[in-house]
Amino acid sequence: MKKLSFRPLMTGSLLSCLISFPVIGHSEDPAATFSSQQRKEIISIVRQALKDDPTLLETGIQTLMKKKEQQRASLSTQTIKEKKGLLLRQLPTDGLMGDPNATTTITEFYDPNCGYCKKMLPILIDLVKKHKDVKIILKVIPILSENSKLQSQAIIAATRQNNYVAMMRSLMTSQEDINLNTIKSIAQKLKLNADQLVIDMKADSVTNALNGNLQLTHDLGIEGTPALIINGEHIIQGAISYDNLEQVIDKLNK
Repeated sequence: MKKLSFRPLMTGSLLSCLISFPVIGHSEDPAATFSSQQRKEIISIVRQALKDDPTLLETGIQTLMKKKEQQRASLSTQTIKEKKGLLLRQLPTDGLMGDPNATTTITEFYDPNCGYCKKMLPILIDLVKKHKDVKIILKVIPILSENSKLQSQAIIAATRQNNYVAMMRSLMTSQEDINLNTIKSIAQKLKLNADQLVIDMKADSVTNALNGNLQLTHDLGIEGTPALIINGEHIIQGAISYDNLEQVIDKLNK
């Protein structure tokens, strides 16, 4: 039997492999190609290497995390391509800012309680004012709290009275603590039927819309808000300045 020989520089990669495949002997495990004696030698080498240089464990974990992040990004990109048609289409329970016939579409996933989403709101409003060729499809996702769910229900319910954006802006810019009474007060100020809004908030269509938005973010690998997808292809996770967003759009449209 040929004895395995390992150079010190290989230990980090070997450690990453062992971390990635903890169950030795599984049919899909690369380590299954090693004999029992070889596996013992590998474990001995890794143990000694960790004693000599404990940072190897950190390096191995970082390598594994980087690999998984690359895999996640690749999967997200593929899913975005598959969902492009859905991302470019405004659903009855979505909001819209800008010209419906605009050639550039930004789909935003946001939580009404998210501080970064609140910072993005005036940026997106200015964007559609200055760029008539840009429209923004708004998909609310309650991921932060039960209060986020309450506000999201009110926003989607407002579509039944053609006031999604107005309700969204009012809630996200309010300085008051948001509860059901606050929502009813805002609805009245917007000249909506507040009692009907409260009823509609519990409608199956509202619940289904929220669940659909949450499932879509899961499928796309979106892990937080805000998240912007431009033309159903390019994803931006996190807040972005007006100038940087404008540059990204200009680059993608060239």
